[in-house]
Amino acid sequence: MNSLDLHLDREIALTYKLFQGKIQETLLRLRSEYLSPIKTAHFSRRLEEVKSHPEVLEQWNNLCPVLGDAIAVHPYGSIQIIQGNLELWDSIAKSRLHDGVIELQGNSYDNLDGYHIMGMKRLNKEKFKEEIFSYLDISAEGRELFFPLRLYPYLTLLAFNGSAKILGTSRLDDNGCLIGIR
Repeated sequence: MNSLDLHLDREIALTYKLFQGKIQETLLRLRSEYLSPIKTAHFSRRLEEVKSHPEVLEQWNNLCPVLGDAIAVHPYGSIQIIQGNLELWDSIAKSRLHDGVIELQGNSYDNLDGYHIMGMKRLNKEKFKEEIFSYLDISAEGRELFFPLRLYPYLTLLAFNGSAKILGTSRLDDNGCLIGIR
């Protein structure tokens, strides 16, 4: 698959550029071209835009993209969703990894500027899911979440499975794909 496969025939400007490789390195390449990784809501809207074009929809559905929005997960079950921005992406691209994610030391978790949802273990699963998808400005209908807990607080980028049915986390040292947008 290449970047052209992500566009409709009538689209003159090629808005989407596919980057593949180790996520942290790929994020650096994408940023060096002054592109931003596609955010969760934009990816979801794009799936709706290409729904009536099966050949393009198939290309988008086959992607399991790492997204431009991030998540911090605390071992006690609270999370923070962080809207993607230049400072966040540059920090993630240059951070030292521990087991594929950025371990948040000291007060780092508390000092993040994200949408904080307390105790995913205490909240009703549906309410928790609805709150996250609502904050990301996408529908929760037909979607699930998968945010693994670790023994330490960590930060990583969000990722969708193919066809955006499961929202989860990415390992920043694994191979994957990012979609750069202008």
